[in-house]
Amino acid sequence: MDEITMVRELYGRPSPDPAMKERVQARLAAEQRSRRLPRNRRRTGLGAGFVALAAAASVVGAVLMDGDAARTQPGTTNPDTPGMVLLAAADKIEKAPVGRYWFNDTFSGQSYVIKARTGTYAIVGAHTESFSWAGAKPGDGVSFYSRDLPARPLTRADEAAWRKAGSPRSFPLAYEDKKVTYTMKAGRWSQDGSYPEQGGEFLLLRSTGKPVKMTFEQLQKLPSDPDALAKLLFAPEENPRFGPVTAIQKISRAKAALSAPITPQVRAAVMRALAKQPGVRAINDVTDPLGRRGVALTADYDFVGPDKPQYGSRQEVIFDRNTGALLGSQTVLTKPGGPYSTQRPGFVIFHSLVRDSGWSDTRPTPPSKLPF
Repeated sequence: MDEITMVRELYGRPSPDPAMKERVQARLAAEQRSRRLPRNRRRTGLGAGFVALAAAASVVGAVLMDGDAARTQPGTTNPDTPGMVLLAAADKIEKAPVGRYWFNDTFSGQSYVIKARTGTYAIVGAHTESFSWAGAKPGDGVSFYSRDLPARPLTRADEAAWRKAGSPRSFPLAYEDKKVTYTMKAGRWSQDGSYPEQGGEFLLLRSTGKPVKMTFEQLQKLPSDPDALAKLLFAPEENPRFGPVTAIQKISRAKAALSAPITPQVRAAVMRALAKQPGVRAINDVTDPLGRRGVALTADYDFVGPDKPQYGSRQEVIFDRNTGALLGSQTVLTKPGGPYSTQRPGFVIFHSLVRDSGWSDTRPTPPSKLPF
């Protein structure tokens, strides 16, 4: 089920416009292939993930490491200690203030390797920023926006190689069976959907991967016990055809749960539950495409079938090491090959980063400045 369908199921009418649908589907395809605020807003210091263009989320708490984790070297993993990243929830977290509107600002991008005569370099294309807000009560409304971001070199080293190649402002690329050109020109915000009669409902992904509507009050009553949440989010569907939930799917389910205004205690429980899952492990030192350093929970992609790519990758969900705030997620190269044969392990194939999120007493508006 794609994000457009999820939005329609939750909010009904009107349907998002074709341009927005194309942007969303392009972003989803990219992920599958790789697989300051006004004074009257209440800041929560929370990070958030984006789900179904309808809600935002935060992760609150201190990041703790056990003895084994503390001995793990930066940038390395220790599969024997999947609980390396924990959240001190009940004792450390104060109750976050609540406003009338819950907003979320995220952006994502797909990395492409450009082969120039002067050498190769990577750029970020399919670059989109998404902004959404939802009222906590019915009738407060829901709205979401998007804009295209400029394509740009992925890292400083890529920027140097791009300048050596003459600093081109556009990047023609082969996209499956057609050609696409990304440019360094920023797009304008467009309102992709507005539902003034809605509000008070958010999405939670169950173990089936299907979105479930929940009111704000229901979300506040979710269990804060990690084992209970694991059954809710990660247990296989009773119908055998769905089979067991993979580690990658569990990361997605956890992110979706964190993309709703749940309590700080439940957020901490979600992360504890995820850290305990088979196939999920921790990385002590991670840097996202904005240069922000954090810690991550990660799982390797396990591809099967004829479409198995010629390279290896893993999915990371990243948290600020000092505050526990969610910084976003990224797909990282682990074994070079195929279109990434010239890249080293650690190359970011796809990213979806959190720019801002929290509660507001007035209707939020998208920021005018670019995120970088």
